[in-house]
Amino acid sequence: MNRGEDKIVVITLTDENGDPIDPSSFVGLVVEVYEQLGQPIAKYSLNAASGYGTINNINSGAGTFEINLKRSIIKKYLRKKLLAEVKSVESNADFEDGEFHTISDP
Repeated sequence: MNRGEDKIVVITLTDENGDPIDPSSFVGLVVEVYEQLGQPIAKYSLNAASGYGTINNINSGAGTFEINLKRSIIKKYLRKKLLAEVKSVESNADFEDGEFHTISDP
């Protein structure tokens, strides 16, 4: 990867059995990219939101989607280990406010 290029990152969502989860099935889906947890350097959202990049190219059957890591981030963090945390909101009448929130392990 060259530091002057954007990097497309493909993220796959699976359940506990390894089966794909359709990213478009969530009411909300956010990805935060970190060098250190709690200090996001980039944020992406399934729904349009100020300050967030967009989640693209959803493949429902494969459980995948893409984020575009900008060249400015790549240039600054080229030799660093980055983490991505996926947060989701699922509509579910059995939970408070009709929503179930999950956070992935980074």
